[in-house]
This record gives sequence, structure tokens and C-alpha cells, in this order.
Amino acid sequence: MSVYGAGPEPIDEHEPLSGFLIQLALFETITTMAPYRAGARQLPAAAAARITGSLNQVPLRPLRWPHDPTSFYVGPGIIAMVTAADGGYPQADGTVSVHVGCRDRAVLRPLVDAGVEWDVLDY
Repeated sequence: MSVYGAGPEPIDEHEPLSGFLIQLALFETITTMAPYRAGARQLPAAAAARITGSLNQVPLRPLRWPHDPTSFYVGPGIIAMVTAADGGYPQADGTVSVHVGCRDRAVLRPLVDAGVEWDVLDY
């Protein structure tokens, strides 16, 4: 079953409903359910790659919402989302947004020393 985003012109998601629901669950876990979070907007793509380098990319095609593309990465006790920073990927200045959720505060420790100016860091 196909999934279409609402808007002036419907946009179909890359994944069928089953994959979309997995991505939605990951998104909700990061943004609302994870007890510890980190988030940064307008990060250089290279910094995002360093943050997600030790994680496994979820083997689904990128989500088109909230910004196309949005990719998810997972590791022990951590979920990360890399998305276009307010639009196309990468932005003209080469930036992306990274959001991380985890269940154990200690998992965020490497992010504290990542050389990133976090907008949110629940450490």
C-alpha cells in the first residue's frame, strides 16, 4: 500500500506503508519518547557523517518527510536521524540536521566531545 504526504501536491513516500510505519516509529522515538536527546541544525554533512559513522543505516529508502531525504541510523541504545536542513539535501551551504535519541545518558557522552554546537543536548 502506498503512502502519500498531504500538501498542495501529494508526494508519495519511497517505502510502502510497512516501511513508512517503521520510519515513523523511529522518528517518534527520537523526537518524543527518548529520555535523552541531542539535536543540531545546519551541521556540515561531514560532521553528520562522523556522528553516524559507527551506527548502522536502517535499510529503508529515505523518508520524504519532514524533509526529503530523511535517513535513520541505529546502534546499541541509540537512534539517529539525518535530514535535509529545512529543504533540499544538502543545503547550498552543505548543511544537514541531525537528531539523536537514546535511552541511556551515557550513550550521549561521545556526542559531547564531537566538536558540534548542539541546539539540544540532554546530557
